[in-house]
Amino acid sequence: MFRLTRLLTLRSLRLRFWRFALSGFGIVLGVAGMLSITVTNQTALNSIVELFQSTSGNTKLTIISVDTEGQGFAEQAVRTAGNIPGVSAAVPIIKAQTLLADEQAQTELGLGLFGASAGGMQIYGIDPELDQRARAYELVDGQFLASAGAAREIVVVKDYADDKNIKVGQWIELLTPNGVERVKVVGLIAKEGPGQTNNGSFGVMPLKAAQELFNRSGFLDQIDILTVEQNPDSQTLDVLKERLQVRLGKQFSVTYPAAQGQRMTQMLQNYQIGLNFMSGIALFVGAFLIYNAFAMTVVERTREFGMLRTIGMTRSQVMTQVLLEAAVLGLVGSALGVAAGIFLVRRRSLFMSVPLDQQFNHIAFPFE
Repeated sequence: MFRLTRLLTLRSLRLRFWRFALSGFGIVLGVAGMLSITVTNQTALNSIVELFQSTSGNTKLTIISVDTEGQGFAEQAVRTAGNIPGVSAAVPIIKAQTLLADEQAQTELGLGLFGASAGGMQIYGIDPELDQRARAYELVDGQFLASAGAAREIVVVKDYADDKNIKVGQWIELLTPNGVERVKVVGLIAKEGPGQTNNGSFGVMPLKAAQELFNRSGFLDQIDILTVEQNPDSQTLDVLKERLQVRLGKQFSVTYPAAQGQRMTQMLQNYQIGLNFMSGIALFVGAFLIYNAFAMTVVERTREFGMLRTIGMTRSQVMTQVLLEAAVLGLVGSALGVAAGIFLVRRRSLFMSVPLDQQFNHIAFPFE
């Protein structure tokens, strides 16, 4: 009986090849759509969180202003945060977006989800001594910043420098609120850790110099907190976080570094909802094609099923026959759908890397 069922299945597939091919296409479409959208979404979210974790280094807590459209907050907050028990160091940072002066004729400064768009550079004004306690900058050429003073010096990512043909010792011109300002490139860092910021279009300069260039004197954008204990437990961090929040007040937000990545993922939820909706449509279309094809097949084979019942096949055996055909088609279509989904994941990852301004180094397939 099994041999007969197998022969009837192969005969049915051969006689109705194009109809089964259409059904198979529906399965491939649904599986590939669901897999590619789900995996790409999860890969993007993981990449965002990992990016913030990588660039934050040893930072345990981060202080920012709740007013995202203002000029930051007064730098006196550094002293306040640094005096709280359990805090080893309060690391000040200002952030600025700029362009090289010779780029202004080619493009305009545009902000993306993670900073400047193509052609732009994100600059952090830092205290070199404190900041190197928080983050590990891998120097590949030249020297790092000497102090947090007003020296017009900058260290940039080597990949960015190579792309812009910038050399150590060269003076470059930056667009600032005061017009074009010249700074000297004293060193190059690898695109690792903090060098991944803004996808490598990134540089650091002395805190005071950055404040002067971008009219931010006396103000900061962020304070990174290092703790006395190198690896405090979550309960200790929660207590310290609460102390900082109470001491600084409601105009500040004290968060974990990775929480900024999680906040960014929340901003992408509407985009994800749209993609999931498209995935649902693909699945619905696939299911409709499959149902329609098999419904027509069953109607056409009513006489054949009657003959099979006449020669002794039971109702359950006839049903098994139809389900076996569906199972063969489902297995083949699913396998092809997974292969197509993997291909689409890699293409969609490249597409997603543009608005996120990040490269996805690892794609999170669920079966790995």
